[in-house]
Amino acid sequence: MGRRLSQGRIKLTILEDKPENPERPTAEELNAGHDGSADIDMPSFVFTAADSDTSPNTKLVSRSQTQMVTNRNHEASMRVERGFTAGGDTDSDDATAQKFIDNVGSELWVYKRETGKWSSDEWEDGDIYDMGGSFEVDLPKRGALEGNIAFDVRLLPRQVYDNGTVGTGTGS
Repeated sequence: MGRRLSQGRIKLTILEDKPENPERPTAEELNAGHDGSADIDMPSFVFTAADSDTSPNTKLVSRSQTQMVTNRNHEASMRVERGFTAGGDTDSDDATAQKFIDNVGSELWVYKRETGKWSSDEWEDGDIYDMGGSFEVDLPKRGALEGNIAFDVRLLPRQVYDNGTVGTGTGS
């Protein structure tokens, strides 16, 4: 299989604390969060806008039925692998799985950048994020029982922003 343009270019940052301005988080706030980019299985990763809800909006002069958007929708789900040390303890660098497992039912702020930058590049003032905002962590489901211990995590959108810009300043 050929290289996909997005390979190595998706950055996903998880914040446990609400940014001062969730629609324009600062680079400082995002860089202080957990970078989950290396912990998430690419084939299972869904973090995008979904089809909007619509309602008929046909006027008497219309020659065909028209629709209007009533709600914008988003989808967020992914598979995270849980690491263990040789002694059986949870691996200390396995923070992504722990954030999702330990915060079931609570709110996390998650932001995705997919640009020409590498996933490992830090956030900078003026960066564009594709989607970000607050999500409630649903109960993770155990993935396949063979191979690595992995959990399928669904994030329920609360307040989500599309195509935003990273703000300037120090944030909170």
